[in-house]
Amino acid sequence: MVKAWIPALIVFSLIGCASGLRYDVGELDLAALAKEQELFRDIFLSHMQRAVDVYYPIQVANAQLCLGSGEMTFEEGVYLENSDMYQEGLQRELANHRGIDERPSIMLVITNSPADSAGFMVGDKILEIDGVQVSDPKEVVRMSRARYTTDEVSYLINRGGSELTINVRPAQVCSSFVRVISSGERNAFADGDNIFITTGMLESNLSDRELAFVLAHELGHNIADHVETNENNAWLGTLFDVAVTVATGQYSTIGARTAQSTTVRHSQDFEREADYLSMYYLERTGIDTEGIEDFWRKMSSDVDYISIQPDRNRSHPSYPERIVRMQMTREEIRAKMENGERLVPNMRRR
Repeated sequence: MVKAWIPALIVFSLIGCASGLRYDVGELDLAALAKEQELFRDIFLSHMQRAVDVYYPIQVANAQLCLGSGEMTFEEGVYLENSDMYQEGLQRELANHRGIDERPSIMLVITNSPADSAGFMVGDKILEIDGVQVSDPKEVVRMSRARYTTDEVSYLINRGGSELTINVRPAQVCSSFVRVISSGERNAFADGDNIFITTGMLESNLSDRELAFVLAHELGHNIADHVETNENNAWLGTLFDVAVTVATGQYSTIGARTAQSTTVRHSQDFEREADYLSMYYLERTGIDTEGIEDFWRKMSSDVDYISIQPDRNRSHPSYPERIVRMQMTREEIRAKMENGERLVPNMRRR
């Protein structure tokens, strides 16, 4: 009888240990946490500041090329935030501790942008645009994108409790904007509307000139509609499979496989085009392209041998091919400059 109670006593004891006394680690000091979080935020914003400062001259210098692709807009040169951008709970509490509320607040001012020249400062809260009250960053962006002119715009802002008016003339720019992702992965990509780059890439010992090439390359993907084309191929493949399945009663993946094969084949061409376009974007911005192809030599040192070999099944061309093609593009650009021709990329039918 006693032996039968032993397992029960052991279980009861374990439950008591699990639900009994715990170590008292104390209440979290939100003020100290906010200060520490601010240090990490400053590091992230310094990466973001560098990225947008390097990209902005490219965005301005190539606005006319973007206009031809319907990818142009008008921009003052600020990034905004408000409390709604932070999750409820601790993140929002920390934002409030920094003075961030529901009103659109300037998080970053792009160096040498119209906003910078006009005197906008980080922390300014936007109250009105041309006499119209604004309540959140999306509304400010929507009003900015709706303009089709560089006419002067009047901003009523709150700075440190005082209201003042700042007038600014927006610049004509490419409508692809830089977004920085907090990730240790070294990567950059485009989604058709924006350019994304990781903090890992920004911390990877890139020079500003190499960073400009990376961002110009991704801009090329957006202007050339590469993302949309790949999405359309995938959608058409899905439609084909649905049609075959309905007509035959047999599940089909032919369209999906064909679309995937087409996407891989097109991806190499798209990468070649983006490299080609980036050389023009850099030259039009006044950035020296001599030796910029060394970027791919640097990248190739971090991958295995097979990745530098030509392979039709890979999504990207080999590094040696990319280097040679960029050298060829530079010679093409120099010839145009010597002949007094416009620096506009050559076009051909696909």
